[in-house]
Amino acid sequence: VVLPCFLGLHLSACRGMGQGGPASASGSQPYAVKSSFLSETVEQLQEQVSQLEQTMTTLRAKAGCVSTLAHEVRTPLNSLLACCTMLGDTALEPGQRELLELMMSCGSQITNNVDYVLELSRLEATSVALQSKPF
Repeated sequence: VVLPCFLGLHLSACRGMGQGGPASASGSQPYAVKSSFLSETVEQLQEQVSQLEQTMTTLRAKAGCVSTLAHEVRTPLNSLLACCTMLGDTALEPGQRELLELMMSCGSQITNNVDYVLELSRLEATSVALQSKPF
């Protein structure tokens, strides 16, 4: 019987194990897995989990910083766009109106970009949580 293992190993279980050796008609030997190998593998996995947790902490901090900066840009930008809207309700010369429309268009594009950055930072901040479970 071959038992698959997530580490890419296959442990063979044969009749006669523990009674002086495996009893196999084909003469094939089961894989010998030493406890030191498993200990090293567990240590490597624990180190990788630790590194992943540190990376996730860093990403959350980055997402928080990006979110704060985006909100700091968004607030004055919304005020400028509101002022442009009010200015558009007044009598303007054609050149002035053209410049105002350009300002409104650019402001809307910046707002969309800030919204996109905020959405990305939310996704990074709410990533999958790791759980430590024995295997």
